[in-house]
Amino acid sequence: MTDNLLYRCVDKYEKALKVCRDFDDRPEPPSSLIIYMVKGRKHGKFFTPVKRLQAWRYSQGELFEIPLEAKQVTQPENEFFYREAKAEFGFSRLRKKAYLNIYMGKRFAIGFEYDIGVAGMDYMVGNEKILWKQKEQG
Repeated sequence: MTDNLLYRCVDKYEKALKVCRDFDDRPEPPSSLIIYMVKGRKHGKFFTPVKRLQAWRYSQGELFEIPLEAKQVTQPENEFFYREAKAEFGFSRLRKKAYLNIYMGKRFAIGFEYDIGVAGMDYMVGNEKILWKQKEQG
């Protein structure tokens, strides 16, 4: 299940980059993505991380594990995007739910919820639902 959610983070990042590159007047999008697998809690419509369990960085098509203490480079290149995007994912086996948050910039972020299905020894993640969105105003 970790791999499934990890690659969903990468996929969301790649799709966001593709959308951003389609706009002529958009500033330069983040050049990398830092991903944290976290233990967290669901409060209302938000999944809030409380402890980091594992960390990765995705850059130029390569995904590699990094130290848990690694921090996202948030200083924006411009007003819209962070220099480095951030994703967090976690799951609740009890609730049979998985959560994924991705932050491309201060005003460009989104949170997802997924159902977790069990088939024998395999976990399946599906039925994506958007929990919250933050987007550019104006």
